[in-house]
Amino acid sequence: MDTLLNRLSTRAKVMGNAIILVLLLVLTSSTALVSMGQVGDELEAIAHQDIPLTEKITLITEHQLEQAIHFERGLRYGTLLLVNQASDNRASQQSLYQQEKQSFDLLSVQVEQEIKQAQSFANSAANNGRSEKDKQAFQHIQQQLQVIESEHRSFERHAVEVFDLLEQGKLMQSERLAEQVGQEEDQLDLHLAELLKEIEAFTHQATERALAHEQDAISLQATIMLLAAVFGLATSALISRNVVRRLSMTVQDMNQVAKGDLSRDVTS
Repeated sequence: MDTLLNRLSTRAKVMGNAIILVLLLVLTSSTALVSMGQVGDELEAIAHQDIPLTEKITLITEHQLEQAIHFERGLRYGTLLLVNQASDNRASQQSLYQQEKQSFDLLSVQVEQEIKQAQSFANSAANNGRSEKDKQAFQHIQQQLQVIESEHRSFERHAVEVFDLLEQGKLMQSERLAEQVGQEEDQLDLHLAELLKEIEAFTHQATERALAHEQDAISLQATIMLLAAVFGLATSALISRNVVRRLSMTVQDMNQVAKGDLSRDVTS
């Protein structure tokens, strides 16, 4: 190594050492940027895909439960209208029945739109998934949403039939169909709850994966920085030692020349 350094000028040695240190700095910085970029992409996916989808499914669940409540209230008021036809509160009960029915219809449209929005969002997330595993997870969520959409339509259709039967005065038939609506409601609520748990588990796994990658990135960055520091110090020490030794030899040669020894070659 000294032989190679001896062939270089002092300027070349200093510039070479500076270039080596800059390259080490670029290496450590680029490694940090790449590692942190990967973690950032994972956190961005959680923030822009997992969490919004969870919010959408939660909203569907809440509105579905509200719709079920309005159905139960409408069924009760409709039944009271048939049983107590001579009641003094008939006008009030009729008004309440119509309000509950209207609220049920409005929520039906809203839930249907929210399911379609969630399907579109899941489809977009599946197409833009960072890994094949993520794409498969969002595709499965999309399939589950299709099942939920079908179940909700069945629940809505049968609930409307119950209201129609009540308005036709067919109390027994409406009660039998209402039992089926109740079962469909429970099934729909169960599937929505299971889907929420699935998304929450998927989000948790993604978060844990991002944290693990962050720790790996920190460890890798610390290792690279340590190696870069050791290598930088070693090259700097080697070059500086060579420069100092060469300067010392030059001083010695100059002293000999100053004493009259003109045959002495000056080391450069």
